[in-house]
Order: sequence, then C-alpha cells, then structure tokens
Amino acid sequence: DKALTVAEAYRISDFCLCPRGDARSDSRFFDAIRAGCIPVIFDRLRIGAFEDRIDYSKFVIMRDEMKTDVASISEMLEDLAAITLETKVAYRKAMLEALPLLQWDTSLPHNSFSTVISEVAARSKLMNMYRAHYQFDELYLDTKASSVNIGNKEPSKDKTSGSSASGSGQSRGA
Repeated sequence: DKALTVAEAYRISDFCLCPRGDARSDSRFFDAIRAGCIPVIFDRLRIGAFEDRIDYSKFVIMRDEMKTDVASISEMLEDLAAITLETKVAYRKAMLEALPLLQWDTSLPHNSFSTVISEVAARSKLMNMYRAHYQFDELYLDTKASSVNIGNKEPSKDKTSGSSASGSGQSRGA
C-alpha cells in the first residue's frame, strides 16, 4: 500500500478542509483550488487575492470556526455530504473560472502577475488623479520651500554671490 500524497488526496476529494495557518492566506487553500477540490474554510475574515474580481462565495464553503469535538465534526460532514452533485459541479465551474487569476503563469492571458500589474497601474492612476485634484505636489513643494527658512528670521545670503538661498525665484539644483 502506497500512501497518498497531499496533492493526490486533494485531486480525489470533493472537499478539502483548509483551516487557517499562520497567515490569512495559505498554500492549502490554493493547492485545493488547483486540484479541483472545493475548499472548506473556517475563518470568514480570510482575505482572498483579488476579492474585487473573484467571488469566492461561488466556490468556497465557509464555516464559522473549526470545532474539533465529535458532534461538530459529524455535523460538518453531514452538511458536506448533503451537497448535491449539481452544486459541486457549479462550485468547480466557478473555481475553474477564477483559477487563472490565482496562478502566477505568464503564459495565461489573465493571471496573477498581469492582474497585479493592472492593479498597480490602476492605483497609480488613481493616486495621480488624487494628487492633481488636491494639488498635492504644489502643497508639498510649498511646504518644503517654506521649511528651508524655519528658525531663520531672514533668508540666508550666499556668501560668494550675495544672492538669497531660500527663494529668489530661481530653482535650485537645476
């Protein structure tokens, strides 16, 4: 008798228990999805990747907490056994649709890498719009320029040229 590997066990199982590990996201969860095994998680606060693009409720079963007493385990197993084949197929179909976004495979048109790049670009665009709207750059530069004179009553004079070092209208460092 050869013992099954975890990956083999996931592939032949309908459901994979995915208790939370050290972090809000862990490999058990993603390994289950890659194997086509419906994840059962026990932490409703678990953060999934790209939640704004993936509806995890379509393929993840969420339990409130993992209870290890016999009655709770029996109840959970009964609940899972009652899930119809039609529902399992729907979960797996939704899983397949989300899978490309959960893989770091740049040969796929929509994958984790391209999604991360898109998210960074979108956030950068939003940040630039925010900065422009609130004139952040102008405020920052004004604050920075005025902080040069903090503690000085008068702008200091450059001893070699006699010009003011703090704002004679000329740009510094150019």
